[in-house]
Amino acid sequence: FVNNQGYSAFKEESVGGTQLQLRNISRSLADKENYEVSFITRTDEGDKLINGVHLLDGIAEAERLSSKIFSTLKMIKKLKEVDADIYFSSNSNMEVGVVGLYCSLFDKKHVTRTVHKMQMDRESILSRGLKGIVNHLGLRQADLIFVQCRDHENKLKDWFDPNTAILRNSFDIGQRKNSFYEHILWVGRRVDWKNPELFLDLAETFDSEKYVMICPKTGDNHELHERIEERASGIENLELIERVPRDEIQEYFDRAKIFVNTSDSEGFPNTFVEAGIGSTPILSYRVNPDNFIEEWECGYSADGNNCKLKIYLRQLIENDEDRRKKGKNCRIYVECNHDIDENIDKITTEIQSLLDV
Repeated sequence: FVNNQGYSAFKEESVGGTQLQLRNISRSLADKENYEVSFITRTDEGDKLINGVHLLDGIAEAERLSSKIFSTLKMIKKLKEVDADIYFSSNSNMEVGVVGLYCSLFDKKHVTRTVHKMQMDRESILSRGLKGIVNHLGLRQADLIFVQCRDHENKLKDWFDPNTAILRNSFDIGQRKNSFYEHILWVGRRVDWKNPELFLDLAETFDSEKYVMICPKTGDNHELHERIEERASGIENLELIERVPRDEIQEYFDRAKIFVNTSDSEGFPNTFVEAGIGSTPILSYRVNPDNFIEEWECGYSADGNNCKLKIYLRQLIENDEDRRKKGKNCRIYVECNHDIDENIDKITTEIQSLLDV
C-alpha cells in the first residue's frame, strides 16, 4: 500500500476517508494467511509494525518543489526495496501516477482505488494541472481499478477501457447499539466545497433541535475558519467541535437522529456508512452516489436545492415514523454493501486473479 498520510489512520487520528479505507483494507489483508502487507507512508519515526501491517517510512514531507522531488525519489527507492507482488495506491494526487510508472517499468501489478469523481472529470483533471494529469495517467496504467460506485466506473469507461471492480467503502459493521437519539449531526473538514455554512443555516432555521458540528480546520482559508467560529458561537443550539479521535467518532453517529451532508461533490463519503452503522437517516444536499439514498430509502437528497434541503429536514424532524424507517433502511443498506468481512473476500479474489495471469 502507498499513501503519504496513511500512518495517521493507524494512530487513530482524525484522517481523511481514503486513509481510513486503506487502513481497514490493509489490516484485514494482514489477518489473512499467505499475505505479507507493507504500507509505504510518512511516519517521521522510522518503520513500525501495527496490527500486522509493516509501516515503512518511505515518503518525505513535501511543500516546495525541491522537497517534492526528494520525496518522490525516496518513495521510488522504497517501492524498489519492498519488491511486492502488488502495489496498491489510492489518492487524488501524483502518488498514483508515480506508482503506476514504477509498476510499468519493473513489470509489477498496480491496483488503485478511486477517491473522487474529479479523477474522471476532464475539466477537473485539467484545472489541477500536472497533479491531475499524472494522477489520471496512473489510473490508465493500473492493472485493476477498484471503484467506489457505478458512477465512477461509468465515468472511467467514457475515457478508456479499464479493468474495474466495485469496492464499496468497508467497515467493521458490528452489532447495532441501542442509543438515545439526541442531535442532528454534521461531520467534515472546514473547506468551501463541503459548504459547512449551510448546516449553520439549518441550525438557525430549525432552532428547536440540537446540532453537533464536527469540523476540523483544514488548509489556510482563515477567513472561512473565523467565519464558521463566529457564526457558530452565536447559535445556542449548536455545538462546534474541532476534532474527535477516530475511535470515538462512531458514538456521535449512533446518537444522531439525522446526519446531514452539505458537500457539492465527493466520492462515496465514509460518513454515509458511519451513519448507516448507527441506523441514522441521511439528508444530503447534493452527494448521492448511484442514487442509493432513494434506491434504498436511506433518507433524502436535495439535488443541490436549498429549499428542498429545508423541506426534507422538516420532514425528518416532524415525522418520527419516517425517520426511524429510513434509519433502519440505512443500516440494512450498510450491512448488505459495506461489511469489511464480506468485501475483503472480493479483494482477495481480484488480487489472486491478477497474480494468476
